[in-house]
Amino acid sequence: RYCSNLLKEPPGWFIHVVLITNQFIWSGMHVISHPALEYFPPHVFAALRMTIGVPFISLLARRETEFWLKVNWRKDVLWMIPLGIFGVAFPQWLVFVGNDMAGASITASFAPMVPVNTAVMAGLLGQEVVSRFTVAGIAVAVIGTFSILRVESLDISS
Repeated sequence: RYCSNLLKEPPGWFIHVVLITNQFIWSGMHVISHPALEYFPPHVFAALRMTIGVPFISLLARRETEFWLKVNWRKDVLWMIPLGIFGVAFPQWLVFVGNDMAGASITASFAPMVPVNTAVMAGLLGQEVVSRFTVAGIAVAVIGTFSILRVESLDISS
């Protein structure tokens, strides 16, 4: 019961713990998957990872009974198919292709660009207001990522 209440109205410290834990797990995935990619091609590794994860995610989703009763299956499923392909499967495959080609550290160095790319897309789609500060922040993040990266030599030192 405490856990259920914690998830409905999470305090700030709990949100930080969840997000930091997620980043440690995600970082570990980069490091652990790199040696495994010697034995599996990236597309097989991505497929195995998603196949193992789907039952767990499905069990969590099944608990959301109220949501499933409200779904407009004809309309919503049409969006879920491209989101599943381009929002989950294709990016996972590309992460493992990058990890196989360049290594865990270089692949992970691009992760901070996710919020930058999100801000750009949300601005272009009119979902968020783009100010001069947003543009400046995006420029700093992009320049920062590329300034430490030497992909051609597989090195993250400048």
